[in-house]
Amino acid sequence: MNKTYSPVLLQKMADLIGEQGHFDRSGDIRSWEDETDRRLYTVVMPSGFDQAAHLVFTLPTITSNVYVTVSDADPMLVRTVLGTVENQELESGVLPGNVLLLDDARLRTHDVCGVIFLVSDLFNCLDNLPGDIECEGERYQILTVVFLTHDEHRIWKEQGHDALMEHWEAVDKDLIAFGAPGPGVTL
Repeated sequence: MNKTYSPVLLQKMADLIGEQGHFDRSGDIRSWEDETDRRLYTVVMPSGFDQAAHLVFTLPTITSNVYVTVSDADPMLVRTVLGTVENQELESGVLPGNVLLLDDARLRTHDVCGVIFLVSDLFNCLDNLPGDIECEGERYQILTVVFLTHDEHRIWKEQGHDALMEHWEAVDKDLIAFGAPGPGVTL
């Protein structure tokens, strides 16, 4: 069960992301074992346009999605969230438009309650990233992960996906900015 990541997939993703022109082609690979002793792998690449932002993506071991996000949040927290996402895929599958609610004090501090999975061209800095890639005879879907605040989740739940996208456009949402400070929190 503890299959390792594909170095070929790593290189292919690094090349695709490097072609965007906003990130280094090399990144920091980090792995850890979850509570089932399954090894999870993520890669963090520094941003060339925002010193606080990083691109983080997963290297799946037994699932078929690569999760990608760009965030100014702590890269270790983002890695943990993306690892949780890969575990969720094992349990029930993950498709574009799905939301995963997360209960984590570090996320609540920033009014973040979960993530939404979207197609890969949502971020301007990743607009040429394909929706899927083939590597070593396997097809991997590339999904963008965007952190959701409680208000954004309420809009998605009550009014639907399109209403959330319209809300983001109306408020000119910064997809890289990590949530908003929770009640009583100052930054």
